[in-house]
Amino acid sequence: MVDLTNTIEVEAENFIIEDNDTLSLSTTSETDFVEYAPAPKKKKKNKPPNEFEAKLLECLKEPPPNVNNDEDQLFMLSCVPQLKLLPKNQKNNFKIEVLKLLSALSE
Repeated sequence: MVDLTNTIEVEAENFIIEDNDTLSLSTTSETDFVEYAPAPKKKKKNKPPNEFEAKLLECLKEPPPNVNNDEDQLFMLSCVPQLKLLPKNQKNNFKIEVLKLLSALSE
């Protein structure tokens, strides 16, 4: 008697399966189903994470930084790449002119 749990399809020329658990010798040319037990799965050993993995896990546990959708701040941030291209004296003049403009508009 054989304990059979799963089924696979085989071409049987000399075997026939009877009652899902006994194997009889016979001649057939049709396809039969043979039940088998799968190999046991190997368990992975839980090894401790290396330094990189530990830091990555720590970062993933932290909440993401707040995303700011303030349109005024985003507009000013969009000017930064052009501002970085200016020489220092023109950059200072830009800052002064922006402050003057803000002051005049708020009066």
